Amino acid sequence: MGAEYDFEKAVSILHQLTPGSHERLKVKCLSLRQAQETLLSAAGDAMHRCLEQCRGICCQNLDIDSIFSVMDFVYILTMIPQMEMEIRSRFNANQSIYRSACPFLIDQEGPCIFPNGIKAQECVITFCTNDDRIKPFIRKVNTEFFNLFCLVLLLRSKEVLRAAGRVFRS
Repeated sequence: MGAEYDFEKAVSILHQLTPGSHERLKVKCLSLRQAQETLLSAAGDAMHRCLEQCRGICCQNLDIDSIFSVMDFVYILTMIPQMEMEIRSRFNANQSIYRSACPFLIDQEGPCIFPNGIKAQECVITFCTNDDRIKPFIRKVNTEFFNLFCLVLLLRSKEVLRAAGRVFRS
């Protein structure tokens, strides 16, 4: 479908949630942030190699549509909602149909506009070295993203049922 479509879908989902649902989502996202920060801390050597030897080559030649998902944008926008316009402007400026630098790199070189601990799932779990030592931390991040997905499904279902109840009461 495309990362821009996924972004707009995430914005729509977040705008439809009640304040109580937003609070539940924020709690889940804080847990996900902790898992990402723990992974990054445990992956010190692998991250050093990414920065020093590879110099973020994976961010320079990517298919953004295969990296970012609806849940990535739900997570990012829940944690830093003020980035909505910045993200949208970067999509508008990046209309490449071929692999290109990630639109979320500052000056198309880096670093990423998203802070550590608030990154897309693929961006934080992918390493160009042997990741056997950090696999448990990667699994934890993946589990947290899955739990986020399940929570969003639950919250959206509740919103649909609430709206249906209003229709039938009328």
